Amino acid sequence: HYHNELSYLQALVERIQAKRLRLDWIHAEQARLAERLEVVDGLCKADTESIVALEDEIAVCPLHGSHWEWIADKHQVLKKRAEAHAEAMTPSLEEYIAEARRIVDEEKAAAAAAKAEGLEPNTSN
Repeated sequence: HYHNELSYLQALVERIQAKRLRLDWIHAEQARLAERLEVVDGLCKADTESIVALEDEIAVCPLHGSHWEWIADKHQVLKKRAEAHAEAMTPSLEEYIAEARRIVDEEKAAAAAAKAEGLEPNTSN
């Protein structure tokens, strides 16, 4: 009985330590993503302001001539840049979600393995 109980407690300590490490990783990842989001938000804001200024300029510009074409081209470039900045966050978020799913799967597998090995506490003394 003592060996079974000791094994259970050791496994429990290991799981708690693993969960703490994962929690530390999650907090670090949240901080990293928050910093990246702040940068992307700043870039998007700057691009949005540029796009609004160009749209205002386009609205008062005559609808002919090379000046109009240049403004329209620049507008498209800035619009695409703003879209690219917004999409820049997608891979990191997908990686974060995949890592979270992997952690949950590991937790389930560890719990199933612990149960299969009989590491549950023996309550019958």
